[in-house]
Amino acid sequence: MAPKKEKVVLTEDQLDEEITKASLRLNALKTIYTRREEEVRESAAEEKELQERCRQLEEAYSESMRERFDIISDFTRQHKATEDELIARITVLDSIITDLRDQKELSILALKETEKERDHYIAMKQREFEEQEKKMKEMEEEFAIMLNDTQNKMTERVEATMHMADEDDENDEDRDE
Repeated sequence: MAPKKEKVVLTEDQLDEEITKASLRLNALKTIYTRREEEVRESAAEEKELQERCRQLEEAYSESMRERFDIISDFTRQHKATEDELIARITVLDSIITDLRDQKELSILALKETEKERDHYIAMKQREFEEQEKKMKEMEEEFAIMLNDTQNKMTERVEATMHMADEDDENDEDRDE
């Protein structure tokens, strides 16, 4: 057990002094208590400010993340749309290229056919020209023969006429004589 305290009897002065000490101590404790209460209030206010600041930072962070997500989503959407547009353009251009290649092949075939027709036409005209030239030579030869025949006949007639004229002159001279 704990030792028993003995009661000490104090005098009035001592009691006043004890009361004064106790009052001073009480006032000091009240001051300390008030200061600590003020510190607690300040700490609570500071904690509240820090919590508010933390909440604001968290909101800013969340907003930043939402904005970032929105931006990334927009870029992704835009990229996808551009990609789809480019794929469609590539498909159209590929189709055009295929059509142009087909047209080129058809044009080449048509050109070859036209060249064959041209060569055939030129050969046909060449044969016609050669036939005409051959006919002209034949006609020239015939004309030369006819001309020679006519010339020979004319020469014979002229000679015959001259011969007859000579004979007539001779006969006329004979008659005149």
